[in-house]
Formats: sequence, structure tokens, C-alpha cells
Amino acid sequence: MIDDALRLIGHGWFVFPCKSRGKEPLTLHGFKDATNDPEMARRLWRQFPNANIGIACGASKLAVADIDPRNGGSLESLTRLFGPMPDTVQVRTGGGGLHLYFRTDGRPVRGRKLGPGLDLKADGGYVIAPPSIHESSARYSFIRAPEAVSSAPLPESIRRSDIEQAETAETIETAETAETAEQAEHGCAVSMSRMIALTLPNGPGQRNRCVFRFARMLKSDSRYADADAVQLRPFVQRWHRQALPFIRTKEFGETWSDFIHAWGRVEFPAANDVLVRARAEAMADPSELPPIVRSYGMDRIRLLVRFCRVLQRLAGGNGFFLSCATVERLLGIPSQTTCRWLKMLITDGVLVCTKPGTKFKAARYRYVPADASTGRAESDADGVSDDDD
Repeated sequence: MIDDALRLIGHGWFVFPCKSRGKEPLTLHGFKDATNDPEMARRLWRQFPNANIGIACGASKLAVADIDPRNGGSLESLTRLFGPMPDTVQVRTGGGGLHLYFRTDGRPVRGRKLGPGLDLKADGGYVIAPPSIHESSARYSFIRAPEAVSSAPLPESIRRSDIEQAETAETIETAETAETAEQAEHGCAVSMSRMIALTLPNGPGQRNRCVFRFARMLKSDSRYADADAVQLRPFVQRWHRQALPFIRTKEFGETWSDFIHAWGRVEFPAANDVLVRARAEAMADPSELPPIVRSYGMDRIRLLVRFCRVLQRLAGGNGFFLSCATVERLLGIPSQTTCRWLKMLITDGVLVCTKPGTKFKAARYRYVPADASTGRAESDADGVSDDDD
């Protein structure tokens, strides 16, 4: 694999070793340890001879369009959103997807979701490169190798889409600038881009249902809950543009009328009422936390623990159900981070997982009072679910 890593370095890219048949970095600082020094690369692969190859996008001045057909992505849908793609380096991923490599020429590019099954890997991100091996045993392979075609510049339509998202977010007075001081301190606000991404359809016939889900998600956020529908129009326009590749109705008027109807009808399910109430109480809770939690020194972990403590109190003697996606939606803590933190809290005896989660069901937890929290709780630390309940 070292010869292939050196080949990629020859194109000016920064590489680092990742787990064989996986994507996890093997070095202490992950993609930040990426190098374009051949001798350093040789030392790394002598240490990890069977490692897959990761490419750090930012250091390599690359932005990679990641197309995942398992989640509704396709080259056709990318083209519908952003126009024809130029001839550029292409990789067939081990999972059956497609990577398109683009040059950023050193200009900052934010990694983000472009649509259902469409992501942009850029600054702060990385991709797995050929001939690495996927967990399915399939290899990553070049369709258009860098020896055959140069990486094309990132299309301005994709670059511009990030600017448009920022400009649109500034057009409504109840947007992110209206966060309370507590929300800003704890990072509780879920971004508009994330709310749109979570509610996009992945095929025809889903527009009405997904518009209702988008309205319900907006209604659950205190920044937008009391807004008039007309104030939310810019966000609905953004939702419609990103949904266009997957819906038969192209006219915005149909989506807009559905949203107005949904906005007047949407109500929180009972479970959401409890969660929203728990969030509010957790943010206002001044009571002391267990010493182990205070030792973490992180406000967002403290908020998560207070949230769990309130849920336990509201649940009475029973445990409470919670998923990482719910925490992301309500507290703004990314799902993967939440998953790691919940496992840490289980290990440190702050929580007990009484019923492991599945792909479709949240896990059940029990909060352990401070005086009972002594070391590791006896539980299934792998029971954390990062899917919504």
C-alpha cells in the first residue's frame, strides 16, 4: 500500500494511514497527521503496513463530492442541483458510491451536505483513496485516475451554494442571531442546513410528508416556533431547491402552499413536548453535578447530563429513551459526538444503559444519582443508538 500512498503524494496530496477495511485514522491526531513527505509516509506504513490510505482534503487543496446511492445520491441528482460536472478525477468507492475530486486552489471550502446522498468533503474532512479495501472487501478504484486527467476546479455552482445558504440565513430576524445567550453558550441551536438535510425526500411522492416534517422540526425550535409562515419563506425556498431532484412538482408554489397549510396545523407529539420541556429545564438547572462530570470541564457535556437527569425525573422510576439524533436535534451536539459521550458517561457510572438501541429504536437509559455513581456502571456500553427514535 505504501507504493500507492507515494503515488498520491506525487500528485501533491497529503496522506495518512487508516484502519484496514475501515475508515478510522490510525494516527493520534487523525487527518491532521497527513503528510506529503515520502520518508514520513514510509515510516507510517512501516508501522501500519496493511493500512488503508486516507487523503486530507484541506491540506491537499481538494474538495470531494461524495455520492452515496444507498442514501438516494446519484451523479444525475448532483448535476440537477449544480449543473454538468467537469471532467475530473473519479473514484468508485468500496461501498458502491462515487467520489469526484475537485481543486480548491487553496480557497477555503466548508464541508457540508449538498442533498440526499450527496456530501462535500473539504476543509476539516478526508476521503479514503484507492486501492484501499472497504469493510465489504470491495476495493476503492480509480475510474478516472490522476495520471489520466487533472482534478478540475471546484464548480462555482457548488462553491456559490455555500454563500447562498449563508445569505439566506441572514434574511430572517428569528434566525440564528436571535439565539439566547444560553443557547449560544451551550451550542444548543441545530443549524438550518441540518434541519433541511434531515427532512429532504429521497424519491418522488414524498414531498407533502417531508414538508410537514420540515414544518414540525422548525416548530420544535424556539427560534422559529412563533414566527409567521412568511418569515420562514426563505428557508422553505432553500428546502425546495435542494428537494428538486427528487420531487415531481417543480413549482415552488406547490411546496409553499403545503408548508403554509402544515405550519397552521403542526403540533408537537406528546414525546416531543416532554423532550422540549426537558431541554428548557436542563438549560435553567443550576444544581450541582457529580464530581466526575465537573471534571470533564466541558459545558456541553454538563448540559447533556442535566438533560438526562431531567428526563429521568420526568420518567419516574422507569428509564428514559434517548437517541443521539434526538440530542443533536434538541441540544445541537453532533450525533457521533453524543454517541461517544454517552459511552463515556456509562463507563464513568453516570448513566446505565438498560436496553440497547437498534438501528431504528432509541436506547433506554437510567441516570445514576451522584451519591450512587461510583466507577463503571454495569451496562452495555455498545447499546448507544445514533438513530432517531
